[in-house]
Amino acid sequence: MPPKDARALPALDNQLDELEVAREKLVQERAGAERPAEDFQERIAKVKAQFDPANVEISIRRLIFKACNNSNEDAKQRLKSQNFLAKG
Repeated sequence: MPPKDARALPALDNQLDELEVAREKLVQERAGAERPAEDFQERIAKVKAQFDPANVEISIRRLIFKACNNSNEDAKQRLKSQNFLAKG
């Protein structure tokens, strides 16, 4: 009859194989997680430039200018009454 430790050896060998497979999966997952994330700095800068307060003000002024130059007198009077246009 083989010693008790000798019978446990194949079971431990199988368990070691399973642990090695699990370790390899974890190494692959970690390697995937360590890839640098997409750099959003350029996109953030574009959005900040797009919604810069000065740019928004310019856009609003252009809109008012176009509305004034392409509208009828009634519309111009409403813009003047809301202080969007210089009176005169």
